[in-house]
Amino acid sequence: MAQPTNVPKVLNLSFGTNVGSKATDERNFRLTVGFSSADILVDSQATYQILAIPAQTFICSIAVRVIVAFTTSVTITLGDTNSASGWMASAKIAPQSADAVGIYKHPLVGAQDTYAGGRKYLTADNMVCVIGGATVAAGLLEVQIQYVDGLSGNT
Repeated sequence: MAQPTNVPKVLNLSFGTNVGSKATDERNFRLTVGFSSADILVDSQATYQILAIPAQTFICSIAVRVIVAFTTSVTITLGDTNSASGWMASAKIAPQSADAVGIYKHPLVGAQDTYAGGRKYLTADNMVCVIGGATVAAGLLEVQIQYVDGLSGNT
């Protein structure tokens, strides 16, 4: 039986197998940045490319947690080649404050960062971590990235 034209169409939210042109496959990616025992090792003031982002990827959000406090005066921002602090400013990361209870910091908390609502990368890009303020001699940062492959469904 055909759906009446005066009633709005309702799309179903499905879990597991993608169904229909609106379904996407949301994924999570975890990486660590730090002085030792990290996926991305940092030991000086520089811009580090920490993640290659394929074209058509939609990054929904990121969250960070300082596992080991960084050296005094170190500043850290997370962004991309367009905005070095687009994902998260140093003040929000608070690199000298280690978290012992599993609380993550997020771009939507407090003053919003440039990409707080997410960003669709129409062309390939790189997520960057900018270290400034002092030479790194200690510290470990965890970054959780929630993203959607823009080629699965229509995003």
